[in-house]
Amino acid sequence: MSWDLYIYNWPKDIKTLEDIPDDWHPPPIAPRSEIISRIKAAVPQADFPDPTTGKIESVRRGLTSDPPISSLDYSVEVVLGANDMCCSITLIARGDERCVDFVSAIVTNLNLRAFDTGSGDWFKPGAEAATGFRKWSEWKERA
Repeated sequence: MSWDLYIYNWPKDIKTLEDIPDDWHPPPIAPRSEIISRIKAAVPQADFPDPTTGKIESVRRGLTSDPPISSLDYSVEVVLGANDMCCSITLIARGDERCVDFVSAIVTNLNLRAFDTGSGDWFKPGAEAATGFRKWSEWKERA
């Protein structure tokens, strides 16, 4: 399971997804190479071995097992898609709450709005950034 956020060049005047006209098509955000540069400026450890998908992760290596066991503390997958001119960015977060800081840095540096599936509302960087993650995490625990 993952906490997902969808970044588009959303119309600035919409308050909810229901306000988006049925015939709306997302305009381009920027070339993929520019988006990758902006993400790496916000999160230098972001890795894009494939220009369509990047990742940010923290891996904890086991010290007492033989062979060592690794566990993932958190990860954020950045999906840019196959087209050079990107119209959408999907952030797929897993693990603990530390991933929220990276999501917030990416959204802020891109200067775009993200729809937060955890809260069902727009992602709000800053003090409210973890709201959607916490709601998603509570739901995940019950599922």
